[in-house]
Amino acid sequence: MCDCTVTILRAQSAHAGRLSQIAHAAKSYWGYPAQWIDLWHNQLTITPSFIEGNEVWAAEVDGSLLGFYALSLKGRCAKLEHLWVMPVAIKQGIGSALYSHALERAVVLGANRLEMESDPNAVGFYEKMGAEVVGEVGYVLEGQRRALPLLQHELPELVLE
Repeated sequence: MCDCTVTILRAQSAHAGRLSQIAHAAKSYWGYPAQWIDLWHNQLTITPSFIEGNEVWAAEVDGSLLGFYALSLKGRCAKLEHLWVMPVAIKQGIGSALYSHALERAVVLGANRLEMESDPNAVGFYEKMGAEVVGEVGYVLEGQRRALPLLQHELPELVLE
């Protein structure tokens, strides 16, 4: 954990380049082959229009954006589209702060659950935060079958007073 103050702020379209850098760096952290990172380029690139059309929030520490998440909503189900932290900031509480904020935002948006497809390396983090593995999503990448864990986090009902 760092002795830093993490500020969660709404991402602006001007942040698209930095958020893309964070996503690419975080995915590369896990040691995937460079050609896989290239194949994931579009999925890891955050555009201004994506930021404008979704709930995208960034973590700022000492004036630098070090992580972000993105939510989409379909009915009462929120989907965690992205949650990335710069490798230099991993295990400093930034991911936990972002995830907790995402849960709060999902509740405010009226969701009763949060779903995510996780990188296999991040499952332990999500489970520690209260999500449960409920299945998997399979696909083939360069002839290799990959399975991404599908996780779900049940959310409390928002009580308005």
